[in-house]
Amino acid sequence: MNFYPRHLGDYARDAGYLSMTEHGAYTLLLDWYYANERAIQKEMVYPICKAVSRPEKQAAEKVPRAFFYLDDKGHWAHKR
Repeated sequence: MNFYPRHLGDYARDAGYLSMTEHGAYTLLLDWYYANERAIQKEMVYPICKAVSRPEKQAAEKVPRAFFYLDDKGHWAHKR
């Protein structure tokens, strides 16, 4: 998929509380999810988010729990 709608009001309502780092993690995960059209393997979260530092890794762990769910294979699938 080369495009997905990002409804700013919905995003602000659902994700407005995120920190700047968490917004970055969420955007990177959404982009990867829609570009690949499949759930994200747990071990791919850090690489997709380019998470290296401790705060980046914390953000990369928080975001999937808030906006994704684990499918029957243990991969992160988006709620929408």
